[in-house]
Amino acid sequence: MANTNLTNKLKPEFRTSPPAEENGILMCLDDAQVQGDNAKYMKFYNRMATVYDLGERWLGRLSYGDKIAQMRRQFMKELEWFPGCSALYVSIGTGTDLRYLPDDIEVSAIDWTGADISLGMLKKCQKIWGGRANLNLVNCAAEDLPFADQSFDVVLHVGGINFFSDKKRAIEEMIRVAKPGTKIMIADETSDY
Repeated sequence: MANTNLTNKLKPEFRTSPPAEENGILMCLDDAQVQGDNAKYMKFYNRMATVYDLGERWLGRLSYGDKIAQMRRQFMKELEWFPGCSALYVSIGTGTDLRYLPDDIEVSAIDWTGADISLGMLKKCQKIWGGRANLNLVNCAAEDLPFADQSFDVVLHVGGINFFSDKKRAIEEMIRVAKPGTKIMIADETSDY
């Protein structure tokens, strides 16, 4: 059963009729969202989940040295972290970016919610971070977040919006679930970098 903090952040219809869970991951993926690019990349990331971090770490390091890690550390410093804040990471993947928090913030001090369309990536994230972070994972599309309006102090997404079927709707959803005044970070690769 989802913990109380996560349950309180869900839309009312999910509170009254809780979604199923698989290995502690809340299953909120609407099949209507699994089409186009969403379907294509969900299948890709489900297949790649077990080797994703290894490939990204070594291929990224060979191609860019430490520049990607430096960039991600800088991005994470831009957000307004504080102990106990509630953070939504849209397309959390395997949770790699959790290690790039500013040095003065412990990953375990944040009330994390990780959302991803790929169940394979969520399972890998849970395996890596489940014992180290206060982390709830939700299988859903970025275009259809199952959370109530104004639920999160921090909202971020790094490295996948270019794969979403409806980028505009995903951005609108991230804005909808952010508390008033929240700084939202959306970052992605370009053809140059």
